[in-house]
Amino acid sequence: MEGLARISHYDVDRLIGVGGMGEVYLAEDSTLHRKVALKLLPARFTQDQERVRRFQREARTASALNHPNIITIYEIGEADSVHFIATEYIEGDTLRSRIAKGPMPIGEVVEVAFGVTSALMAAHEAGIVHRDIKPDNIMMRRDGYVKVLDFGLAKLTDESGTPAAESAPGSLVGTLLYVSPEQARGHVPDARADLFSLGTVIYEMLTGTTPFAGLNLLDVVYSIASKDPDPPSVVTGADIPPELDRIVMKALQKDPRDRYQTAREMLQDLKTLRQELEFENKLLSHDSPRRYTPVPLAQAPTMRMTFPPSDALKKPGRTIGSPVVMVGALMLLIVAALYAFVRFGPFAEGTTIDSVAVLPFANGSGDPNSEYLSDGITESVIDSLSQLPHLQVIARSTVFRYKGKNADPLRVGHELKVRGVVTGQLIQRGDTLVIRAALTDVKKGTQIWGEQYNRKLSDVLAVQQEMSQEISDKLRRQLSGEEKKLLTRRDAENSEAFQLYLKGRYYRQRLNEPSIRKAIESYNAAIEKDPTYALAYAGLADAWYGLSNLYVAPREAMPRAREAARRAVAIDESLPQGHTSLAVVKVWYDWDFKGGEREFRRALALNPNDAEAHRLFGDYLTAIGRFDDAIHEKIIARQLDPLSLPVSYDVARTYFYAGRLNEARAEIQKTIDLDDRWPYSYWLVAQIEMTEGNKDQAIASLKKALDIGGRTPLFLATWGYVNARVGDKEEATKAMEELRSRSGGYTLPLFLARIETGLGDDTEALAQLEKAYIDRSESLVWLKVDPSFERLRRNPGYVALLKRVGLM
Repeated sequence: MEGLARISHYDVDRLIGVGGMGEVYLAEDSTLHRKVALKLLPARFTQDQERVRRFQREARTASALNHPNIITIYEIGEADSVHFIATEYIEGDTLRSRIAKGPMPIGEVVEVAFGVTSALMAAHEAGIVHRDIKPDNIMMRRDGYVKVLDFGLAKLTDESGTPAAESAPGSLVGTLLYVSPEQARGHVPDARADLFSLGTVIYEMLTGTTPFAGLNLLDVVYSIASKDPDPPSVVTGADIPPELDRIVMKALQKDPRDRYQTAREMLQDLKTLRQELEFENKLLSHDSPRRYTPVPLAQAPTMRMTFPPSDALKKPGRTIGSPVVMVGALMLLIVAALYAFVRFGPFAEGTTIDSVAVLPFANGSGDPNSEYLSDGITESVIDSLSQLPHLQVIARSTVFRYKGKNADPLRVGHELKVRGVVTGQLIQRGDTLVIRAALTDVKKGTQIWGEQYNRKLSDVLAVQQEMSQEISDKLRRQLSGEEKKLLTRRDAENSEAFQLYLKGRYYRQRLNEPSIRKAIESYNAAIEKDPTYALAYAGLADAWYGLSNLYVAPREAMPRAREAARRAVAIDESLPQGHTSLAVVKVWYDWDFKGGEREFRRALALNPNDAEAHRLFGDYLTAIGRFDDAIHEKIIARQLDPLSLPVSYDVARTYFYAGRLNEARAEIQKTIDLDDRWPYSYWLVAQIEMTEGNKDQAIASLKKALDIGGRTPLFLATWGYVNARVGDKEEATKAMEELRSRSGGYTLPLFLARIETGLGDDTEALAQLEKAYIDRSESLVWLKVDPSFERLRRNPGYVALLKRVGLM
């Protein structure tokens, strides 16, 4: 701009900066007599319409924001073919200059982070993503106030929060050292990319270096996309607050789903940290920039686990048992200690933790063969805690949605609406096992209990006695005798039995036929080792029920389930899982509805926190037409297991069978919102559409279920039925033939009956239902409410069948 003294009504003084999108001059507004920063698009670019368009967009984007931490736009204009933006002039330095001067005090770092996060919150909530957060675009005024500059790379977002795709796919927009992994891979970023960039900036303020580096561009991209940096405290060796470490590392998570989801969420954590620092008079302590004394009981909610050398884990003079019994005993110790803190620990203002989520314990061994131990520890802690009075415990299927995600306990606590969150890690090193567990008070944002258990694995009996004694000593003044029994009554007498039981649970959760059969093998092996292991019998009953009707004829599977359930209850009448298993057999196989209801109610009296028992009880109540009671049970199940897809789906299914289609549609949308790749949601949508007469929509929904879930017998049967109803006899017949030709599997007669009903062949439909009766299929219990058989409701043979099942 040599020789240029005036642009429009601005008198140009001097060049004060150069950026990728233009040059910046200090100027004076001759009309208002104030200093301004005048950003000009270089003359050589004026013929580039794309650059002109982006330059103008910067002004429109930034001018739409009105926030004290965002630079103020005065005017956008053009004079003598020069495009310009006039903004407030900020007297101060860029954050880049400040970092270059040396280490920044913790308080100053927090203040800068707080200001930038405030600015991003305002921008994101206005639908704007900055996309180029870096020290050069952050100004620090002389009074320490922070201003975010340069929205030249920002893009207005649509309602979903995803930036409008103006750049070519695969293009990289932003400054490389600060872009998010998704940007490094060429993906279109959303607002969470700004939070990653901000995490990089905070990291640089704390350490003087960026978390990702390389000798060339490819090295840097690889580092951003694939490498996890050390926490700032590790890099500097300085006394950085653990909570600040946690905030930075959370912002730098590779997967956007594991980062802060909003700037508001990150700002709340920074606000809490700032208040704690202010309380400790550390925030403005610039004379000692690298000293920090942690606030008592205000440690980071997640633990950075550094394991001592294996020799340090040994305790001389102590003989310890096998890994399995040691795991069982440690689980009991963890549960007992947690319960003592939850029920009786001192909390401010007399409040207590009355609700808990136990997140999946991380398998720190790096060995997939140890996975069943880490999962088993989690499930056992959940199972034991759920039976203690005055404590609501979130169910397994909800908490396991967080598995492997390095979830922040505070965020999880708020999402699940619980007061306490338990986190942990298990690591096995040869003959040594280390378990670490912690309890976070979500309301206070602090870790209130943590413990590490290190054991040498040798003598089984010794470790059992040691753990039992430790539990008794620790909880003698807190737990009643009955409550102690709740914690200890289901222990296996044999260490190998406990291991095999954990493997059985691990395989059963996979829900496919080969895995369920492996579960049965493990449960049977556990029972061989310990014939009095009631919980293993209950697991065995549940596994046989999992095979029945879909993979194995009920007459083959359910008598075995019945025998196992009876043995479980006979061994331990107070075992809720045993009563639930027995209730399932009585309702769905014996058709002893009154007896089944008694068993369900006994199970829930023993453990009101059992979401699965509430769900199964709700299924029974639905099938016999007690819809209000059924909905009540399903809603309780959802409260206990809020992220479970089957539980969410079951709420919708119950409304569907009750004929409340609008509510069913609204509820199934909630399930889809949880996971839009779960096929059963679209299967239920198809049934709703069919009931409402929307046949084309029903076909489309079923296609989606088949595309996602495969050609399972359930989906095939419904596909055949719906096609029969719309008049496509050929497609319906194909589905029926495919069901009959399944190799090595059991074909449920009711599936064939459903298609025959759609084709209008009532005689063949009733013949197939008679086969289902001979098999004692649980599907017959649904005949009273299943709308697929509406045309048979007045058929004498159908009515007689309902009477034989006991439904009339």
